[in-house]
Amino acid sequence: MSRLLRTCCAIYLIFNCGNLAFGFKSQSGLSSISRQYLSRIQKPQGTIYFVSPNGSDFNKGNSRLRPWKTIQKVNATKFNPGDQILFEGGHVFIGNLIASSNGADSQYIRYSSYGKTKAIIDARLGTGIYVLDKSNIWVDSLIIRGGFNEKLQNGNSGSGIEFRNDLPGAVVLGTCYVSNCDISGFFKAGIQFLTNPIDQSNSGFSNLIVYANNVHDNSVAGISSLVNYQAKPGSTDYAFGNVYIGFNRVCRNLGYKPGNGNHTGDGIVIGSAGGGIIEHNMAWDNGWNNTNIKGGPAAIWCWDSTEILFQFNEAFHNGSTSKVDGDGFDLDGGTTNCIMQYNYSHDNAGAGFLLWEYGNPRGNASHNIIRYNISKSDGRENGYSSIYIGANTGICNDNVFYNNTCYNFGSCVQVVDGNVGNRFFNNVFYSTEKDSAIVIVKQGGWFLNNDYYNSGGGFKVSLNGKMYYSLSELQSSGVSEALKGHNYGYNIDPLFDSPANAATSGLFFPNTLRNFNLSRGSLLKNAGIDRRQVGLNSPGINYNGLSLPNEKLPDIGACGYKL
Repeated sequence: MSRLLRTCCAIYLIFNCGNLAFGFKSQSGLSSISRQYLSRIQKPQGTIYFVSPNGSDFNKGNSRLRPWKTIQKVNATKFNPGDQILFEGGHVFIGNLIASSNGADSQYIRYSSYGKTKAIIDARLGTGIYVLDKSNIWVDSLIIRGGFNEKLQNGNSGSGIEFRNDLPGAVVLGTCYVSNCDISGFFKAGIQFLTNPIDQSNSGFSNLIVYANNVHDNSVAGISSLVNYQAKPGSTDYAFGNVYIGFNRVCRNLGYKPGNGNHTGDGIVIGSAGGGIIEHNMAWDNGWNNTNIKGGPAAIWCWDSTEILFQFNEAFHNGSTSKVDGDGFDLDGGTTNCIMQYNYSHDNAGAGFLLWEYGNPRGNASHNIIRYNISKSDGRENGYSSIYIGANTGICNDNVFYNNTCYNFGSCVQVVDGNVGNRFFNNVFYSTEKDSAIVIVKQGGWFLNNDYYNSGGGFKVSLNGKMYYSLSELQSSGVSEALKGHNYGYNIDPLFDSPANAATSGLFFPNTLRNFNLSRGSLLKNAGIDRRQVGLNSPGINYNGLSLPNEKLPDIGACGYKL
């Protein structure tokens, strides 16, 4: 994951301007990779401009005593790198803010608030803040609201904040940065990054940073990166270089009932990204107005991207009116070399963790790792399961699922199509529905040292069209749960602490969940297969943060046993 080490996770800054402390409250909980970059963002050193409803556009604007009055004055003014444009907190500014100038790598142009509360940008029908063919812009500590009416499905046609690069010639602009904002009431997305050059080249942005925002009650998406062209076959170029999305609340982005020909109601969806980290986000109650029957939304996902690390996120109560998707997490078409770890998915209408290939010209969804995650009560309405793999066109190949805990009322794993070389190790598959098939695989896949348990009674695992009614029958088949003359796997109660009571884990730290810890008497303690035996290394910690040395056999499942 070398590109992750270059990801622009420079996301910690506290400084005062007036009476309001801007930026980030604490370093606690940030990933170790993120902390390496905390010093990258510097306090802007340019001129500070103030905007107040009590001001005048004939003022110089560079003091609180002589502020400007309107967004229109801000739009008409050219700024220098390091300048700040601050709107008086607690007041409403009606209009559509358009960035007029570029910042610089070390000196962003910052749009924010001053005073003790946040200012409100009321965009009405349009986009709240629009940044076209410019970069190194920082939007911070603002309330940005539009007029989209969920009941009437109209009232706005824009985005809350839109960064857009339409420059031809594969021009890569700098950083787009959004923090501490509250964004709601927009049709397209709360925060959108878009590239649409006329020559369909890979123009884009080098860094996207989205930190500590509340993005809610929008239509098509909460947070989105989008390219309006297909990737070229075999291409290794992506529109967005490094992505950091962390500590955001993303909810009630319900989708567009009339439909727009595509899936709507996504929470966080990233396309054409060449590396990044998506961590400590909560995404819930998204997608329920999606009516598209060819594809649906998910809470947190990516497509046509590589080397994205998803960790410590929680997705719950997401759905889809069309009964298609409504998933918690998704690695979709053309996604490669990504890691999904330490995430908690529960009570979603669709899959907990979806792996899907739609026929991306760049290539198949492949070489991804899904490990140390928990899925509880997913696939509630749409016939999915905790883990769901399939393809319209192409295949999902050479992906590995290990040490996940799946606790479901029906099937824990379903593979419907396009399954080539995918492997499953050290997982707990726990079903509460009597006589339910715990695993259903239409074709392909290899399972080794997993625990298959149905609390309602019975053992049913379907592989390659054949149903197995006991672990011993599965082992003797030679299809799975046997290696080099040795039998593997378990059909026992894992003895979780209190799985039925597991609910929302809490603010941004799903790894505090203890319901799926193994109890003292569990036979799954230290029962995992040696990862090195199947070509894997230890990720360092399990779901709850306990150390996982390579030389020690792991517990089976995500959490393990903790005194």
